[in-house]
Amino acid sequence: MEQMASEGNTQGLMSSTGPTRSSQGSREGPSDSVTIGVADEHIGAVVGRGGRNIMEISQVSGARIKISDRGDFMSGTSDRKVTITGAREAIRTAEAMIMQKVSANAERDPIEM
Repeated sequence: MEQMASEGNTQGLMSSTGPTRSSQGSREGPSDSVTIGVADEHIGAVVGRGGRNIMEISQVSGARIKISDRGDFMSGTSDRKVTITGAREAIRTAEAMIMQKVSANAERDPIEM
């Protein structure tokens, strides 16, 4: 089941190789789509209890956010796919908000290597 969310981009916190990002969609249309990778262990912080964080990000940014199902990762990584759709500014805002959630979660619960 996919979850809707809005997310921001935090450099280097997505995976050991940094965030993965791909863009697709019509440049001529009013909306664009960007897919970023978020480490599986940080998805809970992005979604929030009962989906609160993801709903807030979506409402504040105006972007539509989808998170891939468990086990559906960006190619070659253990990062979940987070697809953000909307106007470019909405995507930028959502990406920044998502990355802030990831950063806060990483600081709260550092990963041991």
